[in-house]
Amino acid sequence: MTEFLSLKEIEARLNQPQHVLIHLCEKEVVVPEVETSGRGRWRQFSPKNLLEFAVALELRKYEIPIAVIRVMTRILSSFEKAMRRAVPSFELPGALVDCGPEVELYLYGGQYAAFVLGKKSIVGFDIEKILKGDAKQTKVEKLKSLPSQYGSYLWLSLSAIARRVA
Repeated sequence: MTEFLSLKEIEARLNQPQHVLIHLCEKEVVVPEVETSGRGRWRQFSPKNLLEFAVALELRKYEIPIAVIRVMTRILSSFEKAMRRAVPSFELPGALVDCGPEVELYLYGGQYAAFVLGKKSIVGFDIEKILKGDAKQTKVEKLKSLPSQYGSYLWLSLSAIARRVA
């Protein structure tokens, strides 16, 4: 059974003010597992939501636009679904905390992103196409190596972030 966390618990675990976390929810960067509306509104978050918050906050440190961060959290969910097809027990963030393979994210100028799984498997996708609404036309590409045509990249160890917030 999934353990749910309150906004106050997320605030304490990530050492971030609630208004920052609420902003990420309102911009649909993180979509709570349970959310009510109206007066007395409350939200419940899953451990996966905690990871999404942590990744989003890490990307915000580098002033990555919210739209790009929203795409990244959606792709993180897609990554989890794809991994479940291969490994039915795969679940974020647990699979990253346990002794699973290291998962890294490379972000190339907000235009292209690549996941590296266990230093062996690399998949990439075009963020610009997704932002333009061409998500159905955007396919995940299996890569032999990381792209070299970009001048720089931002590297995140999703496994290290997951272990930090676990």
